[in-house]
Amino acid sequence: MSTKPQSVGDAAKAEMLGFIGQMLRFVYDDSRIEDLATIDRSIVSLEQAVSLSMNDDLERGQYLHELGKVLIDRFDLLGQEPDLAKALTMHERAVYLTPDSSKRKAVFLNNLSIAYRLENEHFGREEALRKARSASDRALGLSGHDIAQLSSILTTRANLFLRCFEQLAQMETLEEGIDCLEEAVRLSPDAPDISYRLHDLSNLYFTRFEHSKDSSALQKAISASERALSLVSDNSANKSEYLGTLGSLFLARFEQAGDIADLDRSISLGEQAAELSPNNRPENGYRLTALGSSFLRRFERLGNIVDIDSSVSLLVRASDTLPEGRNKAICLNSLGQALLLRFGRLGDTKDLETSLSSFKQAIASVSDTDVAKPGYLNNLSWALQVRFTRLWRIEDLDGCISSLNQAIALVSDDHPMKPGFLSNLGDSYLKRHNKLKDIKDLNHAIEISKRAVDLTPPGHARKPIRLLHLGKAYLKRFEDHTKERAHLHEAMMTLYEAVKLTPEGHPFKVDCLTWMGICTRNFFDTFRNVGGLDRAINAYRMAATSPTGEPSLRYAAAMLWAHAARIRHGPSSQAIDAYSTAMELVPRIAWLGRDIAARHKDLADKGEEVSEAAVTAIEKEDYDVALEWLEQGRSVVWGQLLNLRSPVDELRGVNSQLADELVRVSHALDNASTRQTTDQDDDEPLEDVAQRHRRLAEDWERIVEQVRALPGFGSFLRPKRITELRRAALKGPVVFLNIHKYRCDALILPEMRRSDAILHVPLDNFSTKKALTLQSWLRQALGASGVQVRGSMPAFSQSRGGPSFQKILSTLWLDIVKPVLDKLNHKVSSSSTPPRIWWCATGPVAFLPLHAAGLYDTSTAAPGSKVFDYVTSSYTPTLTALLNDLSKQEFRGLLAVSQPSTPGQKALPETVNEVRAIEKRIGCFSLEWLNGPQATVSSVLNGMAEHSWIHLACHAVQRVDQSTKSAFCLDHGQLELSQIITKSLPFAELAFLSACQTASGDEKLSEEAVHLAAGMLLAGYQSVIATMWSIRDSDAPLVADSVYSRLLADTRPNSAASAYALHCAVEKLRRTVGEQSFVAWVPFIHVGL
Repeated sequence: MSTKPQSVGDAAKAEMLGFIGQMLRFVYDDSRIEDLATIDRSIVSLEQAVSLSMNDDLERGQYLHELGKVLIDRFDLLGQEPDLAKALTMHERAVYLTPDSSKRKAVFLNNLSIAYRLENEHFGREEALRKARSASDRALGLSGHDIAQLSSILTTRANLFLRCFEQLAQMETLEEGIDCLEEAVRLSPDAPDISYRLHDLSNLYFTRFEHSKDSSALQKAISASERALSLVSDNSANKSEYLGTLGSLFLARFEQAGDIADLDRSISLGEQAAELSPNNRPENGYRLTALGSSFLRRFERLGNIVDIDSSVSLLVRASDTLPEGRNKAICLNSLGQALLLRFGRLGDTKDLETSLSSFKQAIASVSDTDVAKPGYLNNLSWALQVRFTRLWRIEDLDGCISSLNQAIALVSDDHPMKPGFLSNLGDSYLKRHNKLKDIKDLNHAIEISKRAVDLTPPGHARKPIRLLHLGKAYLKRFEDHTKERAHLHEAMMTLYEAVKLTPEGHPFKVDCLTWMGICTRNFFDTFRNVGGLDRAINAYRMAATSPTGEPSLRYAAAMLWAHAARIRHGPSSQAIDAYSTAMELVPRIAWLGRDIAARHKDLADKGEEVSEAAVTAIEKEDYDVALEWLEQGRSVVWGQLLNLRSPVDELRGVNSQLADELVRVSHALDNASTRQTTDQDDDEPLEDVAQRHRRLAEDWERIVEQVRALPGFGSFLRPKRITELRRAALKGPVVFLNIHKYRCDALILPEMRRSDAILHVPLDNFSTKKALTLQSWLRQALGASGVQVRGSMPAFSQSRGGPSFQKILSTLWLDIVKPVLDKLNHKVSSSSTPPRIWWCATGPVAFLPLHAAGLYDTSTAAPGSKVFDYVTSSYTPTLTALLNDLSKQEFRGLLAVSQPSTPGQKALPETVNEVRAIEKRIGCFSLEWLNGPQATVSSVLNGMAEHSWIHLACHAVQRVDQSTKSAFCLDHGQLELSQIITKSLPFAELAFLSACQTASGDEKLSEEAVHLAAGMLLAGYQSVIATMWSIRDSDAPLVADSVYSRLLADTRPNSAASAYALHCAVEKLRRTVGEQSFVAWVPFIHVGL
């Protein structure tokens, strides 16, 4: 604040500086170029004007006001919070210094309101919205009879009310906004900015329509948008935006009313918006290329799969209609780009290979003198680099570098594409250095990447990615070679510049922020600078919580955030927040729009990270969260399919139309998810099938969000919270075993009537290494016993499993099972129906026989030294699988399938005796027996749909490479898991899988429970008897007879007793074959209720 008297010269100088500052801002606005230098000069001039003026000088308020506006301009450009904070201070001071009698006061308050609204929009501060409302109210009160000023204030208030509506979802605020803008338009129909106001009014009407579905609001939006469009000239910068807005409105009307004319108009307007050429038609091959390229660019910006699918479809059509020549080369190049981008999102290798082929065709179609050829070579190099990162073949990287060198040789130094070529070449050299560790490649990478950055002008859209390439090269120099702080600082400043220049909301910002975090963490890892770790945590957090960006990249950032937070704060709330963000992204990585096999592949490495998250929650003693995460991370794909089959009775009572739409789309998506290639019509292109699948996934997500917007449905189909999951322990405790390299723990959900608190048992004597050792011993023992297939092979009958079985089962007993039973205060049971317990294991323990744990050395074993002395064990893939009570619906009979001589398999003559034993027990109840060739795939599937129980006595195969291809072997084909889960089985209760390996899954997908037993649960069976490995043909009839003797003893067959029935049957088998014959009795397990 000035204290000395203001001279006449100072006042004049202040006036001149103020004028210069305002003119510089005008130049900046008029240029439509993001010219930071002009803004900075404007700020300096206005700051000098303020410093030369006095508080009692009325012009000082004007200078402060103008300074606030230009600071907001810089904030809009750079996104730096200090600029906005300073702008707010300037506007507040301008308002304070200006008396209410001044006409300027209303203007100053109006702009102060805008600044507060920006603060709320960018930083979510609720208080800022309240202050914006207060300032706007004061501005309105002081506006007087100045129509232009009043219209401007009303326009600002309309946008403010829209923001209030977005924050609070109160329709009255939206209506207030509409009223304000309608009045502004009415007061100033000929104002210079009337088209802006009409466009904003159209958006407000459309927002009303979106939330009310009032067709009159949509019609008003269209009318306002058409008026706005009619008021702009063809060379207006707003023309494209207005065309796009109107196109989206016609699309909305098509979706509401189904009038194809509206859809045609929407497409036409989209073409005009992209090309500003209303006379072009989509049937023309060149126009299709342009439109397809526009969809491609929108995908790059927004990441919507529908855009890239539309791009591919349009470009394929264009390439089919264009003759050979330059236009077709342009089309093929764009098609290659679209396919490569789609590969990056969906991972379909066909897209990658077709992309490479398209680029090569484009290059072959043009001469070296064609100006487009360098770009085609650049894109080919991009595809080769992508394939290198997938297959790690050095020849792909060498081909990439060769293509880029060709492209660079074809352009002059001042060619606008040269910086991009150089940047990609530098990144390719960096990747080759990372592969071969040749310092020459790294030096090339730095030199070339720096040149690319230097050649890129300020404000260029691609500058951030070129800075990222250079920053990564600098970082690699530090990490692998020098360890010099100056080199790390150089990398940090380069990456910071990339972050700063990337607009908020751009998907690329996730990549920049993640690398910024990796860089700054090096300050801690190398120099123990805690500030570096804090900056890394902040960068990772912003990347992970970004609303845009690929889910896999955001997930990776979330895990890096979690790791850094654990180091900095231990098992803290910060680490919990990070892991929580990662857990929320897991279902998005395994997106519904992909087929089941692809989703399982996406999740192959996520199980260990889910366990890691649970470890942190356990260390923080937040057992509820740990259990929720373990549940959320298990059987993700199965959970998605179950969501598609969830009943909607409650929803139908509130909104029957939405319920019907959800059921329709869910059924279609369920069929698409589980569809087999062999089932497809020969004349339906796979591309069409895949795109329809993705559209269904998007429709399903949209409908679910609409449901969640209904009162009382906010948690609809979201991961279940612990309050819901407790019901899984209705009939006995459920034990979650979390096995991780950091630590091993058991979390026990106690029986509901006994306690609500989750019990924690540290498994201090167990480890991942020990689990893997036990797993290896088990494989060796089974291999030595020859139990690869069901049958009575000599090796099977002669071997008793050897000493390793005793060691496996004793280790499980001492290190896991006994500590759990002690925590539950379980005592030895003398009952034929010991208390129930369910095991839900993660990691390698998921494949170990916990139900048989105990001490079997006859010299040391004592009563009460085996798990079955205490409890009846069952397994469950998830807690959710236990939430459905066994209903007492009418028993629809039992379907029995026996395969005594399946072609290509070892004969199983005892399967006939096995079913005959059931036949003797069935009594008056219905039994349908499909023997040998009678059991075709279709007859078994149809029988499953008509019966309550199924008994399958046959061979089975477990496909580790394609888990959903696991199958039961029938006389005329294989009944695959993928076929079973597509079938509607309304009466399903119990499945007895008297076959080999029906509960053995893919070790890489231990959290997904991808095996036949879990598949039967997914298909609707609530109880499943299965086997962990092959069983002896002669043992199966004994077990089956014993099980069914209990289940069929009552007036109504009781599948709820299946766990007890198997417990007793296995006890009988154990007495028959001997307790040491582990390979004979251990494989039988119970899964489910």
